[in-house]
Amino acid sequence: MTEQRQEFMAQFVRAERSIRALLLAATGDMNLVDDLMQNVAIALWKKWPEYNRERPFRAWALGVARIEILRWRRTAARNRLVLDVQLLDQLVGAADRAAEAADQRLTMLADCLDGVQGEAKEVLKLKYSSGMRNRQIAEKMGKRVGAIEMILTRTRRALGECITRKLADV
Repeated sequence: MTEQRQEFMAQFVRAERSIRALLLAATGDMNLVDDLMQNVAIALWKKWPEYNRERPFRAWALGVARIEILRWRRTAARNRLVLDVQLLDQLVGAADRAAEAADQRLTMLADCLDGVQGEAKEVLKLKYSSGMRNRQIAEKMGKRVGAIEMILTRTRRALGECITRKLADV
């Protein structure tokens, strides 16, 4: 895979969830979302050489998705359930803001995870990195399932509070 293709794919994968959310909000049809998503991906790849890397990729991709939605609207104009253009613009903005907030929360989660130590850190690794079930973790660590569930509950709560504190500081 060429370096250009790798860079495109990395950017596209990071933006894909936001694009899908916008397409679903605009159409309300998961099957149509898949079709439009394919159109958006093709359009983005064709326009990739023109992409200004100083702009956020997600915002650019959402703009391309907006164009695809407008094309779809033209072909589906007889359907009264088609969104108004102003509402579509609001959806694009909301999708971008929601994705930005999610990215911010993920960054803060990474910072908060650095503070998790000892047994809680081991339980989180087994649960989320290894994909083990609570029963398997309990057996591996020689604990009761209830004790593992309590560790997870307390750790998740502490991580949530840490993220909330960091958001308040921003």
